[in-house]
Amino acid sequence: MLTCIDGVLSKEDVAEFRRIMDASEWEDGRSTAGAQSAMVKRNEQLPPDSEVARKLGNRIISALTSNPRFPTRSAATG
Repeated sequence: MLTCIDGVLSKEDVAEFRRIMDASEWEDGRSTAGAQSAMVKRNEQLPPDSEVARKLGNRIISALTSNPRFPTRSAATG
């Protein structure tokens, strides 16, 4: 199930993320695809093990888990 959660990142956060990503090196998305999906995958992505990807990913996780609408494991298990 997908749940839309508005306002997880502010407009300023999004602008900063874009600046950071625009200045970053990107790689062929097929680098993380399996054999079959690599035949059809056509995208670029930040290298998953890059410092930029880790920092931005951690900021997103922090913003999500700080949002009361985001279901956490402890909330789901009671």
